[in-house]
Amino acid sequence: MERELETRTSTETSADIARQFLLDHLQEEFRDAPEVRLRRVPGRSADHPDDGIVVKTESREYFFPTSWAQQMRLDLVAREVERIREGLGRIR
Repeated sequence: MERELETRTSTETSADIARQFLLDHLQEEFRDAPEVRLRRVPGRSADHPDDGIVVKTESREYFFPTSWAQQMRLDLVAREVERIREGLGRIR
């Protein structure tokens, strides 16, 4: 078990950890909004050159790049979360 944990930890990159942090944070933010869907995107695609998390509402998609978490730009995350909540009519 300990060996397994060491292997997993040593293969995770800072981007993996940041992406998981971002996903966990967004899941917590939207736990009371069943109409919101989250999905990871690997990046390097035409739509999303960065990897990150897409938050999909009934009318829009919002992209949260992993780099925001890596750079500790939680202010940008909070601003986008607020925009999404406003769009849903759920202002905190």
